[in-house]
Parts: sequence; structure tokens; C-alpha cells
Amino acid sequence: FTYVEIESQHITPGETFQVTLHYSASRSYTNVEVDMALYSSNDAALYYQATNHAYNQPIDLREGTHTLEIQVGPIQIQDATGRLAISIWAEERSEVLFWWRIPLNFKSVPHSTGSNFLQATYRI
Repeated sequence: FTYVEIESQHITPGETFQVTLHYSASRSYTNVEVDMALYSSNDAALYYQATNHAYNQPIDLREGTHTLEIQVGPIQIQDATGRLAISIWAEERSEVLFWWRIPLNFKSVPHSTGSNFLQATYRI
């Protein structure tokens, strides 16, 4: 992995986090596992964790120079700091290809309190 492009590390509740991983591979890697974990200062336990397998999305990293785009969200955390841990494993976790923790800042929404900001609809 040669370059990491982060859209923003400052997230307003309801936004999606996006990261683009640029890579150059001397060989192909089939059925890699992308494991993501989201930590929030508002929560004592892990806020979110899943791999691409949880979404039934197989990923093959082709030989050559390419990108892997990852999006997670919408994220509803507000008024907190946190980090998103991303690890990428070769098939059956035989080799770590990438590992990084990205610090994040979750903004707050005016006229709202609490650790999360949920979508609401009002009808008259």
C-alpha cells in the first residue's frame, strides 16, 4: 500500500467515512479480508466491527497498481473522538497486508445531546 487518501477525519453525524487505499501488488491476492473496527470515546466497548465477509462482498486485489475504496456509514456518533482501525489480510488471514488506525473527530449537532444522533422525521 503506497498511499492513503482520507476524505475527512472530521465527521458530522449521518455522514459516511471514506478512505481510498492506493496499492501496487507484485502478485494477485484473492479473497482478502478487510476488517474494520470503530472506537468512540462515548462507548466503553467497541462501537462497530465487521469484515467484508459480513457483507458478503469478496475482494480480490489484482496484480499491478490499483485502488481499494472503503466506505462505512452513515455514522451517527456525535461529540466524541475515536479511531477507525483497518486491517487487510491475505486469504485465511495467512499474511497481514495492511494495518492502520485512523484518528477521527465526531462533531456535534446543535440542539442535540447524547452520544448518538439518530435520524428523525416529523409529520403534522
